[in-house]
Order: sequence, then C-alpha cells, then structure tokens
Amino acid sequence: MNTAFSLLIMFMAFSIGLIGIAVAILVMGLAGAPRALTFDTGRRAGNRSLLRLGLVLAAVGQSYEAGAYAVFVVAVLRAFSVANPEVPTWPLWIAAFFHSDAGVVYAMKERPEQPTAQHYSLPFVSLASFVIFLLAVLVPSWLAPFYQWVPNFDCMVHPERLAAVVPTDEEIKKRAGENHQSIESFFRNTEYLQSMQLLMRGDPKRNPQEKLDGMRKLADKILDENRHVSEVRLNAIYARWGTEYQENFVRGVTTLRRGLEALSKDDFGMADAYFATWDTWWRDNHRQVFLELHRRFGFEVSSRASRTRSPAA
Repeated sequence: MNTAFSLLIMFMAFSIGLIGIAVAILVMGLAGAPRALTFDTGRRAGNRSLLRLGLVLAAVGQSYEAGAYAVFVVAVLRAFSVANPEVPTWPLWIAAFFHSDAGVVYAMKERPEQPTAQHYSLPFVSLASFVIFLLAVLVPSWLAPFYQWVPNFDCMVHPERLAAVVPTDEEIKKRAGENHQSIESFFRNTEYLQSMQLLMRGDPKRNPQEKLDGMRKLADKILDENRHVSEVRLNAIYARWGTEYQENFVRGVTTLRRGLEALSKDDFGMADAYFATWDTWWRDNHRQVFLELHRRFGFEVSSRASRTRSPAA
C-alpha cells in the first residue's frame, strides 16, 4: 500500500514538476544572458577570445542555476523521506533523477535559428547538473559553500536533525484535536490490562482474594476509560483499529469482568478467546498504527506495549 502511495506521488511529481522545470529553464536562460552578451560581442567583432570567454561564462552561470535546482530536488526528497519513513522512496528517487536534469534536456531540444552562448553551453551544463545531483545525494556537505541558501539544504546534510525534532505535548494535543482523548484512553487501557496480567501472575503467596479484587478494579477502570474511546476516530486513523479494539479487547474485558464476579471458567475461556484474537491483530498491525500516529500527530509511541495478553491465561 505504501509503495502504491509512493508511486502515486511519483506520477504527481512528474506532472506538477513540469511547472518547476519551466521556471528552471527560464531562470537558467536569465543566468546565462549577461555572459551571452560577451559571446555575441565576440561573434560580431570576430574576436575568438571574447567568444570563448562568453561561452565559458554562460556555461558557468547556467550550470550554477541548474545545479541549484538539482540540489533543491534532492533536499525536498530528503526532508520528505525523513518525515515519512514508512513510505518507500525508490520511485521518488527515479522522479528526482529525471527532474534534476529535465530543464537542461528540454532546452537542448530547442533549435534556434542563430544559436546563442546559452545553447552552445548546454551539453556542459547537463553534465554539471548530473555531477551536482550525485554530489547532493552522496556527499551534500561538499556543496555547502555554494548552495547553503537552497531551501531544506540543512535537512539534506543533517537529516537526523529533522528526525530529532520532537513536538511538545501541547503541539501533539493540538495536532490530534478531537482524536487525542481516544488515543490516550486506548493506550491507558492497554496499560491497565498489562497491570491485570502482572497482578494475576505475580507473587503466588499473595492473598487470592486481593488479586481478584485488584483485577476487578482494573477491569472497571478499563470499562470506565473506554467511554472516551471513539471507534470511528480510531478507524479513521488506521483501518479497523477501533473496530478490533471494541469487538475483541473491550469485549474480552467485559467478559473477564463478568467472570471475575461469578468466578466462571466459561467466561474466563471466552475472554481468553477474545484477547487472543485481539493480540493477533495488534501484533500484526501495531507498527503501522504507531507510524500513522507519529506521521499525523507526532506521537512518540514506540515505548508503548506492542502486545496485550489475556490476564486470565
């Protein structure tokens, strides 16, 4: 699914990127225009030295602009990949490779009646753009003296800085909005369930009645906290998260609570079945849930429990 999303972004980049390519061609031409005047002066005067000087200056000016565009493309992709680690970026690197040199390639297809210095220098500009693209990918720090001003350049050189930016609790709460309560209550309930498990499997010398009373209280806390969990909101964050939670996790706790009251082995067995179903789903999907929470709201949930087992097992 993530690969399909990445491919969709690639096709969008090819489409929207045409605008960027058009702008790059325009700026590249303007970058070489002042130097081209030297070339034209040398052509009219028949001065080979001025011709060579104008050609070199035009090549340098256009190469710098084309290189800046290549650096910008790589920098944007680096920032995107750090912010969305779950999305495969190989299709996007294909798009970035073609985009970085597309402006020069399109310009080379033009056939002016009287070629200018900009046109004559394009083969060199294309080579320079390719080399700068490789440097931006492999050793971006080498380009810092020339392209430090390019947006997102620092993210390209130090991607770990972007990854290390952790939003505050208030920022997370603001991003999550009405989802925040459901998310927090869900994880609070998983912690309550783990506490039930620890209590049940704790010190064997502890009074069994105390254990049962403690488990009843924890089950009541889970069911009370569940009032703040919206199945619809959890499903909107990740498919079937809320449904699986309500149908198996909460139903398991409800059945277990009934079993604790009546000391019913049948209820304990049914609760185990519910928890086993939930545990299987959560084990297979919790990483994607965590990634969605981090991508959308900035939640750091990797330290949360990745599994929830039945305390009645």
